Amino acid sequence: MFKLRQGRSPIFGTFFLWCCSENLFEKAQILEPFWFLFLGRELGQVSTFWWWLDYLAAQVGPGKRILWLNADETSLSRVGAKKAVGHIVSKRWWPTRLGPKRPCQKDQRRASVTHIACMCSETSVQPHLPQVFLGAKRSMPAAATLVEHPQIQIWRRDTAWNTTSTMLQWLDLLASRLLPFTEFQPILLLDMAPCHLSPVIAEKASSLGFFLAYVPARLTSLVQPADVAMFAGYKVNLVKLLLQNESLAGEVSLEAWIECLGKVCRQYLCGKKWKKAFERTGIIPGGILTPELAQIAAPRLCVSPLPCPDFDSVASLFPKGRRVPYTSLFWVPAQMDPPLLE
Repeated sequence: MFKLRQGRSPIFGTFFLWCCSENLFEKAQILEPFWFLFLGRELGQVSTFWWWLDYLAAQVGPGKRILWLNADETSLSRVGAKKAVGHIVSKRWWPTRLGPKRPCQKDQRRASVTHIACMCSETSVQPHLPQVFLGAKRSMPAAATLVEHPQIQIWRRDTAWNTTSTMLQWLDLLASRLLPFTEFQPILLLDMAPCHLSPVIAEKASSLGFFLAYVPARLTSLVQPADVAMFAGYKVNLVKLLLQNESLAGEVSLEAWIECLGKVCRQYLCGKKWKKAFERTGIIPGGILTPELAQIAAPRLCVSPLPCPDFDSVASLFPKGRRVPYTSLFWVPAQMDPPLLE
């Protein structure tokens, strides 16, 4: 029998024991209506998000092809390979009551970086996209920025987190990398991290010729290609490379670590075709959706001409209390007059 902790609500305990008893299939049928009530908001947000993307795609001029872009941040550590692998068991199973440990220097544990990863729907463009790693000055030596690698750039900042000013610089870098590809109209997808939601980001993207759309905060695991198809395999491959390059003492040198970052970007990020990831998340219509999206079965607006999403629909995708840069997001696709910053 399960033992419940003291302080738990009696209602929680009763519900927990009810779920753990027999006839789970019948109880799943009882809970099914409540599950769909929980998914009601997500269903509406997915439909609105697709409406937004379909409208942007309809605004692409003649002779232009759509280049779907998705940029997102993920945190990486030089000691990523030191995480436990294999079977995780209780400490009482070990004769010494302690699990196995591996030596690790403090400066390596603190040397985390943020990778601003970028992926696109066109295989020919993917190798040219910027892969930027942000490191804090206190933990990232200046020598790291001197290492030349064709696939990556390392920026030393006051913090390893992405900021609005860093994001503006990254947009300029992305625009410079896309200059040779004049046949494409870039449509950039960002999540709703605070550094992305500043009105200056939307205005900067519009001034550079990008169409910009934001992935709803609670739907990144469903409709953001980087979260759905890229980051899991990316980190698995990075850990394998770190294991191959660590010393007998379990350490990875700075040069080897940077080489691993460049290699995983070259072999994994640039070596795969990501168009299917955009299809499985519904960004490119007509493909086979992921099982989670197929289960939600969100409807897609199919009218011609497709109207511009109204302010209330777009605002429903944003967190409460956030300012919605509606005019800056839609004045280029809708060919409105240049707006002021909201």
